[in-house]
Amino acid sequence: MSPPSPSLVTIPFPDQSDDLIVIQLSTRSITLAVDEMVTIHITISNAGQTAALFDLEVLGLNPDWLIIPDLKLTLQPGQRRVVPITIKPPRLPGSRAGVHHFAVKATSLAYPNRYCQQRATLTIRPYFDFLIEALTPRQQALTWFKPAAEYELTVTNTSNISTRLALTGSDRESLCHFEFELPGETALANQIDLLLLPAETVSIPLRVSPTIKPWLGLTARTHHFTLTTSLRDETKSRSVLGQLDQKPLAGPGLMALLICGLVILGAMALTSIRRTAPAVTQAALSNTPVASGQEVPPLLPTPMTPPEPPPELPLGEEAGYEPLFRQIAAQYELDWRVLEAIAYRESHMNPYAVGQANDLGLMQVIPSTWNEWAPQLNVSDPFDPYSNILVAAAYLAHVRDFCYARGYREPQWMLIAYNWGPAQLDLFLRNGGAWGDIPLAQRQYALVVLDHAARRGLSEAASQAEFYALE
Repeated sequence: MSPPSPSLVTIPFPDQSDDLIVIQLSTRSITLAVDEMVTIHITISNAGQTAALFDLEVLGLNPDWLIIPDLKLTLQPGQRRVVPITIKPPRLPGSRAGVHHFAVKATSLAYPNRYCQQRATLTIRPYFDFLIEALTPRQQALTWFKPAAEYELTVTNTSNISTRLALTGSDRESLCHFEFELPGETALANQIDLLLLPAETVSIPLRVSPTIKPWLGLTARTHHFTLTTSLRDETKSRSVLGQLDQKPLAGPGLMALLICGLVILGAMALTSIRRTAPAVTQAALSNTPVASGQEVPPLLPTPMTPPEPPPELPLGEEAGYEPLFRQIAAQYELDWRVLEAIAYRESHMNPYAVGQANDLGLMQVIPSTWNEWAPQLNVSDPFDPYSNILVAAAYLAHVRDFCYARGYREPQWMLIAYNWGPAQLDLFLRNGGAWGDIPLAQRQYALVVLDHAARRGLSEAASQAEFYALE
């Protein structure tokens, strides 16, 4: 089983002091962007009476982020040494934005069963980037009896944080209608927003439908269109081009036959008109069909009214739960920001909320979970914020351990189990299910919670109310 990668729910490493082995870090808190470099200094002292060979190790950080000298050093009694360790996370999705807990640990065979450990935090700032591949296929042709062409667009989040991307389509003459299919859904949308994990790739099916069908034409009508993917705040966008050729109902061959037929009919009609009385001639002329050269007025596309933006969700009157989240999260070795993000996602910080399935309180705990866990924790009021958070945290720690035992240590799996239920997730995994096979609703739930939690850790907002008021 591979070691867990740093994440929002990495268990903090506890400090451990020792009388014989002493280490001290030059700083306990580091903040930097990807590709930036910082050097911390570790002072190690031999406080014993024996010359000893010491081993230093850095726990919790990706070894590829570290530039370190030889961490084996011999110290005489009372001697100390300063060791530099340089940290440089690369500009890759694996250098996840947010808080990473790590520790420096010193041991020596000269002092068996003893060690000294000091923990610290590394906060990596986010960067945003993504890739889109060429449209598949890039060019298609439509006949009169085929109303739409189907394509596929592949998007990859190359950011180091969960990122929202918007997908839209347009053509030069506004004569095409674009419909995107959300992953795992059958409904189509004129435009879609996706929230993707770092390094996650999705393929989006889409349908392009011309709004006008050509009746006559010597050549196919060509529609050049553009598919644009942009960040939520539109600071960066990328586009791919596509082409759709639309064949008319009557092409060159059929048009030649129609013209010949019209010429023959015209000649026959002219002969008949010359033989009839003027009154009959006038009557016949009044019933003459539309001339062949007259153009059929085109059907203009109905202007599309842009969808109204969703109403802003109120934060709620109670916004002072951060101390509770911090206190309870520490009991279960959870990140308090994850608990807080779940509360916002579930109830928008409303301790009296009741969901459609009778989900209860701030964390929207379902009745069966409450009935199972509340007696164990000696609480009885699901609308009491402390009790509700306590039950939710205990259950979240339970499903975290459930996922860890199966080798799924990334935080999104814990949240899938919390939202979907561990039994459902276990059945899904036993049947060979992968992340991309999970229903979209559950995937988006996990990603939105992690997105809130990561941004909360990086935000300069001083309070819960200030941070979530920005959402």
